Amino acid sequence: STPSVNKMKLPTQIILIYLLFLGCILDSVASFRQKANKQKAEEAVEEQTKNCPTTGTNSDDAIMNTVIRTSSTLTLAAADAIANAAISAVGKLAKPSPVAVTVLDNAGNIIVQKRMDGCPAGAYAKFSYAKARTCIHLTASSRTFREKYTGSGEAARFTQAASMVSVMEGELIPVAGGVLIKSVIDGGIVGAVGVSGAAADEDEYLAIQGVLLGIEDGVVIPEPADHQCKTCS
Repeated sequence: STPSVNKMKLPTQIILIYLLFLGCILDSVASFRQKANKQKAEEAVEEQTKNCPTTGTNSDDAIMNTVIRTSSTLTLAAADAIANAAISAVGKLAKPSPVAVTVLDNAGNIIVQKRMDGCPAGAYAKFSYAKARTCIHLTASSRTFREKYTGSGEAARFTQAASMVSVMEGELIPVAGGVLIKSVIDGGIVGAVGVSGAAADEDEYLAIQGVLLGIEDGVVIPEPADHQCKTCS
């Protein structure tokens, strides 16, 4: 009877050895695939960072630049200079009017807001904010917003503009005077300036002059770059 028992145990032992061997093979395959996937991921990061400037030289900086988007915005000094230059340009208007000026960062937050002596409190400061905020929301000047939706005189487009203003609770306004501020380095939006208190074309002229004269080293540019004011010297 003993030999028969041994004969019965032999297949079981072989099966166990086979399963252990198979397990080792599967572990090796999984380990190989893991290493291969890691290598592919590292190669992908390396390829992406070739076309993406990094602020550091180590691999952590390279990986961060493929995951996190960075942006630039105006400093307080720059925003203040833009507001002051816009106010100074009022003297170039045929009939100077006291205005309110609002300068926003690239997220639409107020950095500087100024109201000239004689400019009514309340409405014009809000108008200047809405003009600048329109630029940030739509990544276009407030004039562009006006012309796009009201220039053709089509009722449907006018209704769309009115609906957009309503939905945004007054943070959009289809009136010239809001100007984007862009970086000359990469074309990115770094802020916006809105002016209110004079005629719409004059407001836009003042906003453009604020950017051009406030930051004289040319690192930022206004959009639009040209004004349509016919009442300025």
